[in-house]
Amino acid sequence: MDGFAKCMDSIINCFECFAKFLGHFLIAFVFFAISFLYTSGTFFIFPFMIKNSVILILTRLALFFFTVNLVYNYILCLITCPGFSKPISKREESRNEVSQYDIEAGELLFLESRNIFNDRNSQIEDSFLPEEYFKDHDKNNLFIDQGKNYMINCSKCNAIKHPRTHHCSICNKCILNMDHHCPWIGQCVGLYNRKYFILFLAWSFLSCFLISIFSIPMIIILLSSLSGINYYSDASLYDNVTFQGLLFSSVLSVSFSLGTGTLLFFHIYLLVTNQSTIEYHQNLFFRKSLNGGEALINRFDKGLSNNIREIMGTSRFPLLLFPCFY
Repeated sequence: MDGFAKCMDSIINCFECFAKFLGHFLIAFVFFAISFLYTSGTFFIFPFMIKNSVILILTRLALFFFTVNLVYNYILCLITCPGFSKPISKREESRNEVSQYDIEAGELLFLESRNIFNDRNSQIEDSFLPEEYFKDHDKNNLFIDQGKNYMINCSKCNAIKHPRTHHCSICNKCILNMDHHCPWIGQCVGLYNRKYFILFLAWSFLSCFLISIFSIPMIIILLSSLSGINYYSDASLYDNVTFQGLLFSSVLSVSFSLGTGTLLFFHIYLLVTNQSTIEYHQNLFFRKSLNGGEALINRFDKGLSNNIREIMGTSRFPLLLFPCFY
């Protein structure tokens, strides 16, 4: 069994190293894909499909505006720290003496998050946890602060485990309000960069969807030419290199539009219900385990407007899409 455990640890470590390396490659691929689709749409797809010069200029300006916001939010996803939980100091750890009586206390346990996290103004509010939250944890992983409040510390990085905090094995840190580890940005999506991730998806979808509006007819025209039906008299359109390039960029834009659109609407659902991706899958499991007539209550759900403001900020919602209002 020990040999099997060591083997599995080695496999997991190799996977984590590969994931870290893959992140740099995927980031470069994202910038390449943005450049490729913008160039294809602006200089090839739009001119072939739009004959009115005014509409062509407006469409190019719209794509330029979408792409600027897309790149802006993607860079913010890359450079914004998702939020890390603060490790417990040795002096604090030396006071970690927990009795069985303390663990099974009958009161609600109070966590003061402002004193135990990074010195940055956050949207974390004081949380109340029932005693059952701690019963399934090893008491060696429980920490009591000076106010006699229970806090769980991570067994891997020794950081305080605030509610909704999860340890990322790739980042090797506990992430505040962790949504998931995204290889496309090379780090986790968490408390501080989740807004930019959602806006990145929104602008990606709008950019790809705009190109797809003209790409779908382009695909039909190009595929029809294989049957000898030529809708355009311009012979350069049916040149082998031009044909393959336009077909590839058109299919790519439609595929990205479907992919980013699916992710966007899923994350909008998570946003309005105040869930993370991790919590969504956990809640699915809990719902299946409930008896008939019982309902699962999301204690983090504060209503539609408050849920949106908690992640996206306090600006008016229509202005959240524009970088100058962040």
